[in-house]
Formats: sequence, C-alpha cells, structure tokens
Amino acid sequence: LSSYLNYKGNGQVDTILSSKENKQIKMYSDTKVMWSRKRVSDSLDWFGYGEYTVRDSLLTEVLNYGSKTMDAIIKENKAFTYKIVIGEDSFSQIQIDSLGVPIYAENYVRIE
Repeated sequence: LSSYLNYKGNGQVDTILSSKENKQIKMYSDTKVMWSRKRVSDSLDWFGYGEYTVRDSLLTEVLNYGSKTMDAIIKENKAFTYKIVIGEDSFSQIQIDSLGVPIYAENYVRIE
C-alpha cells in the first residue's frame, strides 16, 4: 500500500502515505488474494484470505477467513467490491457508495 485517499463528494480531500509504521501488503495468485496490515499504533492483527475476480473494472474479493477482528467483519459480509484502476506497476481499489461516488481509495505499487 503506497497511499490511502479519502474523498468528499467527487474530489480527493486527504492523502495518507504509507510508512514503516503503517504497512499493508496484498498478494494475488490467479484466483486467490491474501492481505495483511501492520500498524504500530494498533494492537489488533489484520489479515484476510479468499478468492477474487476482476470484471468490468470491478474487483470483488470474497474472503474465507481472516484475523480475529476481520473474521467478525466476514461473518457480516464476505464480499467486498471496489472499482479498480490498473496501471503498469500499480493499481487502485476505490470504494464507492450506492450512487457511485468514491468514498476512499487504496493505492498499491507492485513489489514483485
């Protein structure tokens, strides 16, 4: 994760850059996704594992299990859908509301 954007309406309002204290990594195979997050200021473990698809500029991740905190979220909702913008060595996953307005974006760079 290189940065996190918060949106207000249709415009970007806040950018949070990744740091050594705030790391998140996502790994994709042909059908599987796994992510982990480490924040020094947060004592909770964060990770998730499941399957994903990309269709019509939408990334859908269906998580099978995760950390204790994430499992509680997965019990309520296993599927997470984002608008996806894919670059040569980067991608952005953008959470949108029911009207199609962006809420936040996670921006990633390829590390391998």
